Amino acid sequence: MTNQIYRRSWVDRVQNLAEGFPPAPLGLYVVLAVVIILILHGSQWVSGNTEKYLFTMPLTWTAIWTPLMLAMMHILDRVARQSLAQFRPASGFDAEDYERYEYRLTTMPSRPVILIQLLGTIIFLGTVWVAPSYSGLISGDLVSDAIVYLIFWFNMGMLLVSMYHHTRQLEMVSTLHQEAPSIDIFDTILIFAFSRLSFWAAVLTVFMLLPSIFIYQTIEESILFALPSIVGIGLAMLVFFLPLYSLNKRLVNEKSARLRQVRQRIRDSIDELNQRVDRGDLSEIEAQHAQLAALVLEQEYLEKLRTWPWPRGTFARLLGLIALPVLIFILQLLIQRFFPP
Repeated sequence: MTNQIYRRSWVDRVQNLAEGFPPAPLGLYVVLAVVIILILHGSQWVSGNTEKYLFTMPLTWTAIWTPLMLAMMHILDRVARQSLAQFRPASGFDAEDYERYEYRLTTMPSRPVILIQLLGTIIFLGTVWVAPSYSGLISGDLVSDAIVYLIFWFNMGMLLVSMYHHTRQLEMVSTLHQEAPSIDIFDTILIFAFSRLSFWAAVLTVFMLLPSIFIYQTIEESILFALPSIVGIGLAMLVFFLPLYSLNKRLVNEKSARLRQVRQRIRDSIDELNQRVDRGDLSEIEAQHAQLAALVLEQEYLEKLRTWPWPRGTFARLLGLIALPVLIFILQLLIQRFFPP
Protein backbone atom coordinates (compact mmCIF):
# COMPACT_ATOMS: atom_id res chain seq x y z
CA MET A 1 0.00 0.00 0.00
CA THR A 2 2.84 2.42 0.81
CA ASN A 3 4.11 2.47 -2.77
CA GLN A 4 0.82 4.16 -3.77
CA ILE A 5 1.38 7.26 -1.60
CA TYR A 6 3.61 8.93 -4.20
CA ARG A 7 6.26 7.93 -6.67
CA ARG A 8 9.67 7.63 -5.06
CA SER A 9 12.62 9.67 -6.30
CA TRP A 10 15.60 8.40 -8.26
CA VAL A 11 17.70 8.87 -5.10
CA ASP A 12 15.58 6.28 -3.30
CA ARG A 13 15.84 3.94 -6.27
CA VAL A 14 19.62 4.20 -6.04
CA GLN A 15 19.35 3.34 -2.34
CA ASN A 16 17.40 0.21 -3.19
CA LEU A 17 20.16 -0.80 -5.61
CA ALA A 18 22.76 -0.09 -2.94
CA GLU A 19 20.99 -2.31 -0.41
CA GLY A 20 21.56 -5.29 -2.66
CA PHE A 21 25.09 -4.37 -3.66
CA PRO A 22 27.81 -6.79 -2.48
CA PRO A 23 29.62 -6.88 -0.16
CA ALA A 24 27.97 -4.00 1.73
CA PRO A 25 25.17 -1.51 0.98
CA LEU A 26 27.49 1.50 1.01
CA GLY A 27 29.86 -0.27 -1.37
CA LEU A 28 27.97 1.08 -4.37
CA TYR A 29 28.81 4.63 -3.38
CA VAL A 30 32.48 3.74 -2.95
CA VAL A 31 32.59 2.24 -6.44
CA LEU A 32 30.80 5.27 -7.86
CA ALA A 33 33.27 7.62 -6.15
CA VAL A 34 36.28 5.70 -7.48
CA VAL A 35 34.88 5.72 -11.04
CA ILE A 36 34.25 9.49 -11.00
CA ILE A 37 37.70 10.15 -9.48
CA LEU A 38 39.36 8.19 -12.28
CA ILE A 39 37.29 9.86 -14.99
CA LEU A 40 37.95 13.36 -13.68
CA HIS A 41 41.66 12.85 -13.06
CA GLY A 42 42.07 10.89 -16.29
CA SER A 43 40.73 13.80 -18.31
CA GLN A 44 43.19 16.11 -16.55
CA TRP A 45 46.10 13.74 -17.21
CA VAL A 46 45.24 13.37 -20.90
CA SER A 47 44.89 17.13 -21.38
CA GLY A 48 48.18 17.73 -19.59
CA ASN A 49 46.63 19.93 -16.91
CA THR A 50 48.12 17.85 -14.11
CA GLU A 51 51.01 15.47 -13.82
CA LYS A 52 50.10 11.91 -14.78
CA TYR A 53 48.92 9.70 -11.95
CA LEU A 54 48.86 12.67 -9.57
CA PHE A 55 45.66 12.89 -7.53
CA THR A 56 44.83 16.36 -6.22
CA MET A 57 42.53 17.25 -3.36
CA PRO A 58 40.32 19.77 -5.26
CA LEU A 59 39.66 17.29 -8.08
CA THR A 60 39.13 14.39 -5.67
CA TRP A 61 36.67 16.35 -3.54
CA THR A 62 34.78 17.50 -6.64
CA ALA A 63 34.56 13.89 -7.80
CA ILE A 64 33.33 12.31 -4.57
CA TRP A 65 30.81 14.99 -3.59
CA THR A 66 27.75 13.34 -5.17
CA PRO A 67 28.55 9.78 -3.98
CA LEU A 68 29.08 11.14 -0.46
CA MET A 69 25.77 13.00 -0.59
CA LEU A 70 23.98 9.85 -1.69
CA ALA A 71 25.65 7.81 1.05
CA MET A 72 24.81 10.47 3.64
CA MET A 73 21.11 10.41 2.76
CA HIS A 74 21.17 6.62 2.81
CA ILE A 75 22.68 6.61 6.31
CA LEU A 76 20.17 9.15 7.59
CA ASP A 77 17.25 7.16 6.22
CA ARG A 78 18.51 4.11 8.09
CA VAL A 79 18.80 6.11 11.31
CA ALA A 80 15.32 7.55 10.70
CA ARG A 81 13.81 4.06 10.51
CA GLN A 82 15.48 3.05 13.76
CA SER A 83 14.41 6.27 15.47
CA LEU A 84 10.80 5.91 14.34
CA ALA A 85 10.73 2.34 15.68
CA GLN A 86 11.91 3.61 19.08
CA PHE A 87 9.31 6.39 19.08
CA ARG A 88 6.44 4.17 17.93
CA PRO A 89 4.88 3.62 21.42
CA ALA A 90 4.24 7.37 21.67
CA SER A 91 3.03 7.82 18.09
CA GLY A 92 -0.28 5.99 18.46
CA PHE A 93 0.15 4.54 14.96
CA ASP A 94 -1.48 1.28 13.98
CA ALA A 95 0.43 -1.01 11.61
CA GLU A 96 -0.87 0.67 8.45
CA ASP A 97 -0.28 4.24 9.66
CA TYR A 98 3.19 3.31 10.87
CA GLU A 99 4.12 1.81 7.50
CA ARG A 100 2.82 4.89 5.69
CA TYR A 101 4.68 7.29 7.94
CA GLU A 102 7.90 5.30 7.65
CA TYR A 103 7.61 5.50 3.87
CA ARG A 104 7.14 9.27 3.97
CA LEU A 105 9.98 9.72 6.46
CA THR A 106 12.52 7.77 4.42
CA THR A 107 11.35 8.30 0.82
CA MET A 108 11.41 11.51 -1.17
CA PRO A 109 8.75 12.18 -3.84
CA SER A 110 10.06 12.16 -7.38
CA ARG A 111 8.74 15.46 -8.72
CA PRO A 112 10.16 17.84 -6.07
CA VAL A 113 13.59 16.23 -6.45
CA ILE A 114 13.54 16.86 -10.20
CA LEU A 115 12.42 20.47 -9.70
CA ILE A 116 15.13 21.04 -7.11
CA GLN A 117 17.77 19.75 -9.51
CA LEU A 118 16.48 22.18 -12.12
CA LEU A 119 16.92 24.95 -9.56
CA GLY A 120 20.44 23.63 -9.02
CA THR A 121 21.05 24.12 -12.74
CA ILE A 122 20.16 27.79 -12.45
CA ILE A 123 22.43 28.26 -9.44
CA PHE A 124 25.19 26.36 -11.23
CA LEU A 125 25.01 28.72 -14.21
CA GLY A 126 25.12 31.72 -11.88
CA THR A 127 28.11 30.29 -10.02
CA VAL A 128 29.98 29.67 -13.27
CA TRP A 129 29.26 33.24 -14.32
CA VAL A 130 30.61 34.61 -11.00
CA ALA A 131 33.63 32.27 -10.72
CA PRO A 132 34.21 30.70 -14.15
CA SER A 133 37.60 29.26 -13.21
CA TYR A 134 36.05 27.10 -10.50
CA SER A 135 39.02 27.78 -8.22
CA GLY A 136 41.57 27.03 -10.94
CA LEU A 137 40.09 23.69 -12.04
CA ILE A 138 39.10 25.11 -15.43
CA SER A 139 42.11 25.11 -17.77
CA GLY A 140 40.75 25.91 -21.22
CA ASP A 141 40.81 22.33 -22.51
CA LEU A 142 37.38 21.49 -23.95
CA VAL A 143 37.09 17.87 -22.80
CA SER A 144 38.52 18.20 -19.30
CA ASP A 145 36.61 21.43 -18.64
CA ALA A 146 33.37 19.88 -19.85
CA ILE A 147 33.82 17.00 -17.40
CA VAL A 148 34.56 19.39 -14.52
CA TYR A 149 31.50 21.49 -15.31
CA LEU A 150 29.30 18.39 -15.70
CA ILE A 151 30.33 17.05 -12.30
CA PHE A 152 30.06 20.49 -10.72
CA TRP A 153 26.54 20.87 -12.17
CA PHE A 154 25.43 17.55 -10.71
CA ASN A 155 27.09 18.33 -7.39
CA MET A 156 25.16 21.58 -7.12
CA GLY A 157 21.90 19.76 -7.73
CA MET A 158 22.79 17.12 -5.15
CA LEU A 159 23.59 19.79 -2.58
CA LEU A 160 20.07 21.19 -2.93
CA VAL A 161 18.52 17.72 -2.95
CA SER A 162 20.31 16.85 0.28
CA MET A 163 19.10 20.11 1.85
CA TYR A 164 15.55 19.22 0.80
CA HIS A 165 16.01 15.71 2.19
CA HIS A 166 17.18 16.95 5.61
CA THR A 167 14.60 19.74 5.85
CA ARG A 168 11.71 17.49 4.88
CA GLN A 169 12.78 14.67 7.17
CA LEU A 170 13.43 16.81 10.23
CA GLU A 171 10.24 18.81 9.72
CA MET A 172 8.33 15.52 9.88
CA VAL A 173 10.15 14.69 13.12
CA SER A 174 9.07 18.02 14.60
CA THR A 175 5.47 17.41 13.55
CA LEU A 176 5.55 13.90 15.00
CA HIS A 177 6.77 15.29 18.33
CA GLN A 178 3.96 17.82 18.36
CA GLU A 179 1.17 15.40 17.45
CA ALA A 180 2.18 12.31 19.46
CA PRO A 181 -0.78 11.44 21.75
CA SER A 182 1.39 10.68 24.77
CA ILE A 183 4.94 11.50 25.83
CA ASP A 184 6.38 9.78 28.90
CA ILE A 185 8.99 12.05 30.44
CA PHE A 186 10.47 9.08 32.29
CA ASP A 187 11.02 7.02 29.12
CA THR A 188 14.42 8.23 27.93
CA ILE A 189 14.57 5.68 25.11
CA LEU A 190 11.44 7.25 23.67
CA ILE A 191 12.27 10.90 24.19
CA PHE A 192 15.84 10.46 22.90
CA ALA A 193 14.67 8.47 19.87
CA PHE A 194 15.13 11.15 17.21
CA SER A 195 18.15 12.82 18.80
CA ARG A 196 20.37 10.35 16.90
CA LEU A 197 18.82 11.43 13.61
CA SER A 198 19.25 15.14 14.37
CA PHE A 199 22.80 14.60 15.61
CA TRP A 200 23.90 12.62 12.57
CA ALA A 201 22.19 15.03 10.19
CA ALA A 202 24.17 17.89 11.75
CA VAL A 203 27.45 15.92 11.90
CA LEU A 204 27.21 14.74 8.29
CA THR A 205 26.34 18.27 7.17
CA VAL A 206 29.54 19.55 8.83
CA PHE A 207 31.51 16.67 7.32
CA MET A 208 30.28 17.48 3.82
CA LEU A 209 31.06 21.19 4.13
CA LEU A 210 34.34 21.00 6.04
CA PRO A 211 36.78 20.08 3.22
CA SER A 212 35.81 23.08 1.07
CA ILE A 213 37.34 25.34 3.73
CA PHE A 214 40.79 23.80 3.30
CA ILE A 215 41.25 22.81 -0.34
CA TYR A 216 41.82 26.26 -1.84
CA GLN A 217 45.24 27.82 -1.98
CA THR A 218 44.84 31.57 -1.59
CA ILE A 219 43.27 33.66 1.16
CA GLU A 220 40.82 35.24 -1.32
CA GLU A 221 39.64 31.89 -2.63
CA SER A 222 39.49 30.45 0.86
CA ILE A 223 37.25 33.26 2.10
CA LEU A 224 35.05 33.20 -1.03
CA PHE A 225 34.35 29.49 -0.81
CA ALA A 226 34.54 29.12 2.96
CA LEU A 227 31.89 31.70 3.85
CA PRO A 228 29.01 29.56 2.56
CA SER A 229 30.55 26.58 4.32
CA ILE A 230 30.82 28.43 7.62
CA VAL A 231 27.20 29.58 7.26
CA GLY A 232 26.26 25.98 6.52
CA ILE A 233 28.11 24.79 9.61
CA GLY A 234 26.12 27.29 11.65
CA LEU A 235 22.94 25.96 10.08
CA ALA A 236 24.00 22.49 11.20
CA MET A 237 23.28 23.67 14.73
CA LEU A 238 19.73 24.45 13.68
CA VAL A 239 19.49 21.07 11.97
CA PHE A 240 20.19 19.49 15.35
CA PHE A 241 18.16 21.82 17.54
CA LEU A 242 14.95 22.76 15.71
CA PRO A 243 13.42 19.28 15.15
CA LEU A 244 13.77 18.56 18.87
CA TYR A 245 12.50 21.91 20.12
CA SER A 246 8.81 20.98 19.92
CA LEU A 247 9.46 17.91 22.06
CA ASN A 248 11.44 20.04 24.50
CA LYS A 249 8.41 22.30 24.98
CA ARG A 250 6.18 19.30 25.69
CA LEU A 251 8.66 17.88 28.19
CA VAL A 252 9.01 21.26 29.92
CA ASN A 253 5.23 21.51 30.25
CA GLU A 254 4.90 17.97 31.61
CA LYS A 255 7.76 18.47 34.05
CA SER A 256 6.25 21.74 35.27
CA ALA A 257 2.83 20.11 35.74
CA ARG A 258 4.32 17.24 37.72
CA LEU A 259 6.36 19.62 39.87
CA ARG A 260 3.30 21.76 40.61
CA GLN A 261 1.43 18.64 41.61
CA VAL A 262 4.11 17.30 43.95
CA ARG A 263 4.72 20.73 45.47
CA GLN A 264 1.02 21.05 46.21
CA ARG A 265 1.12 17.64 47.89
CA ILE A 266 4.16 18.75 49.92
CA ARG A 267 2.25 21.83 51.01
CA ASP A 268 -0.80 19.76 51.94
CA SER A 269 1.40 17.32 53.86
CA ILE A 270 3.06 20.14 55.79
CA ASP A 271 -0.32 21.71 56.59
CA GLU A 272 -1.63 18.39 57.85
CA LEU A 273 1.52 17.83 59.89
CA ASN A 274 1.17 21.27 61.48
CA GLN A 275 -2.47 20.61 62.29
CA ARG A 276 -1.55 17.35 64.03
CA VAL A 277 1.11 19.13 66.05
CA ASP A 278 -1.36 21.85 67.02
CA ARG A 279 -3.86 19.24 68.18
CA GLY A 280 -1.16 17.34 70.03
CA ASP A 281 -1.88 14.27 67.90
CA LEU A 282 1.53 12.66 67.40
CA SER A 283 0.28 9.14 66.88
CA GLU A 284 1.16 9.01 63.17
CA ILE A 285 3.90 11.60 63.16
CA GLU A 286 6.53 9.15 61.89
CA ALA A 287 4.35 8.04 59.00
CA GLN A 288 3.58 11.65 58.18
CA HIS A 289 7.27 12.51 58.28
CA ALA A 290 8.08 9.58 55.99
CA GLN A 291 5.41 10.70 53.55
CA LEU A 292 6.81 14.22 53.49
CA ALA A 293 10.36 12.92 52.96
CA ALA A 294 9.15 10.77 50.04
CA LEU A 295 7.45 13.76 48.44
CA VAL A 296 10.59 15.89 48.83
CA LEU A 297 12.62 13.10 47.27
CA GLU A 298 10.15 12.94 44.39
CA GLN A 299 10.47 16.68 43.89
CA GLU A 300 14.27 16.47 43.77
CA TYR A 301 14.08 13.64 41.24
CA LEU A 302 11.67 15.56 39.00
CA GLU A 303 13.86 18.66 39.12
CA LYS A 304 16.76 16.61 37.73
CA LEU A 305 14.79 15.17 34.82
CA ARG A 306 16.06 16.30 31.41
CA THR A 307 13.77 18.28 29.19
CA TRP A 308 16.24 18.57 26.31
CA PRO A 309 15.55 15.39 24.32
CA TRP A 310 19.09 14.15 23.81
CA PRO A 311 21.55 12.24 26.05
CA ARG A 312 24.00 14.18 28.17
CA GLY A 313 27.16 15.13 26.32
CA THR A 314 25.57 15.00 22.86
CA PHE A 315 25.36 18.77 22.43
CA ALA A 316 28.93 19.26 23.70
CA ARG A 317 30.24 16.75 21.14
CA LEU A 318 28.39 18.56 18.37
CA LEU A 319 29.79 21.94 19.46
CA GLY A 320 33.29 20.47 19.42
CA LEU A 321 32.84 19.10 15.91
CA ILE A 322 31.64 22.48 14.68
CA ALA A 323 34.14 24.68 16.53
CA LEU A 324 37.24 22.69 15.58
CA PRO A 325 37.09 23.27 11.79
CA VAL A 326 36.34 26.96 12.29
CA LEU A 327 39.38 27.36 14.54
CA ILE A 328 41.57 25.43 12.08
CA PHE A 329 40.33 27.63 9.24
CA ILE A 330 41.18 30.82 11.17
CA LEU A 331 44.62 29.40 11.95
CA GLN A 332 45.12 28.56 8.28
CA LEU A 333 44.29 32.14 7.25
CA LEU A 334 46.71 33.55 9.84
CA ILE A 335 49.50 31.30 8.61
CA GLN A 336 48.84 32.30 4.98
CA ARG A 337 48.75 35.95 5.98
CA PHE A 338 51.91 36.13 8.08
CA PHE A 339 53.92 33.24 6.63
CA PRO A 340 53.24 33.30 2.88
CA PRO A 341 54.86 30.55 0.80
